[in-house]
Amino acid sequence: MECMKNGGRSAIPSRVLMDWDWRERLVSERGRSWIEANQEKALMNIKEKNAKLYKHVPALDETRKLREKLQYVSMYLFTCRESVAEDFRRRIWPKEYLHSEIDKYSFSDLLDVKEGSLQKKLNQLLKHAISHVMGCTLCRQKGFICELCSLNDVIYPFQTDETHRCFVCFSVFHKPCWKTSGECPKCLRRQQFETRRQQIDDPHSLLVLQP
Repeated sequence: MECMKNGGRSAIPSRVLMDWDWRERLVSERGRSWIEANQEKALMNIKEKNAKLYKHVPALDETRKLREKLQYVSMYLFTCRESVAEDFRRRIWPKEYLHSEIDKYSFSDLLDVKEGSLQKKLNQLLKHAISHVMGCTLCRQKGFICELCSLNDVIYPFQTDETHRCFVCFSVFHKPCWKTSGECPKCLRRQQFETRRQQIDDPHSLLVLQP
């Protein structure tokens, strides 16, 4: 049959995604054509399909951490001057998903992870982006002060090795401070405010509040 015509040997995307198995196997001509036609498309979401792969492949785990940093720092570039945002778009094109959808990969991306070239590219992008933020008056003003300690140093969410970002309000804290406290002061204030507002809005609670 035409569909089973010998197409030579190739690594199989599904085996790479499931087991990080890069051994080449016999494929049909149709199979090889499909792989070649789709190898640059970001069709694989590792978090959805096989999140355990991050734990089993150190290079992939490192890549995800780099992409997470890039996602955070890109937020600064996109809210800076338009020329800065355009420069970043030009540098990352045509793979915008590298910062916007950090678990998505194309088959060629995974090969680049295996060979180390994607990590190198991400590090170059990060170096450029972080250098801009640290040298830009506008971007530096969007840094954070940790509310859990008395230090006044400015910290940023892309400093993922040293900081923790609240998943609710996105405030940033020193990682050791967060481990000690475990509570976000901003979220706590918001909860207290909402509680007081509900008490005021609820006529029954007003009776309770009266002496």
